[in-house]
Amino acid sequence: MAFEALGLDAEAVTGISPSVATDERDEAARLASHIGIAHRFVETHEMENPDYVANSAMRCFHCKNELFGILGAIATDAGDAVVVDGTNADDAGTGARGVKRPPRTCSQPTARSRVHKQDIRDLSREMGLPTWDKPAMACLASRIPHGTP
Repeated sequence: MAFEALGLDAEAVTGISPSVATDERDEAARLASHIGIAHRFVETHEMENPDYVANSAMRCFHCKNELFGILGAIATDAGDAVVVDGTNADDAGTGARGVKRPPRTCSQPTARSRVHKQDIRDLSREMGLPTWDKPAMACLASRIPHGTP
C-alpha cells in the first residue's frame, strides 16, 4: 500500500539478523520484486546488546529498538522520509511496547486503524500478492526459552 501511495518514493527495508531465517529474507526480496518496490537489507546488531542476549521477556523490545534505531537513521538520511511500521491490531502486547520509534514514524497505521492479520491477508489476496496465505513465522529467538542466553 505504501508503494501504491508513494510509487518510486517508497522503499522496503528488511533487517538481517541471526534470528530471522534465510528463507524469510529470500521471500522478502521476492515479494519486493513482485510489487516493484525498491528494497534493501540492513544488518541489525541486537546480538551485541547484552540485554537482548540475556533473553528475558523483553527480548522483542530490544530487537525492535535496534531495528527502529537503524530505520530512524535511514529516514533521517533520506530527508523527509517516514518510517511506516507494519504492526497490526493483533500484535498489541507482543513485547515491543515502549520501543523508541523514529521521530518521523507513521505510528503503526495498520494497528491504529484496527487492521487485523486476517484483514491484511484478505487485502493481500485482493492485490494478488503471493504471500497472502503465508503461515505466521515467529523469529528464531522465540524458540529459545526466556532466560536462556
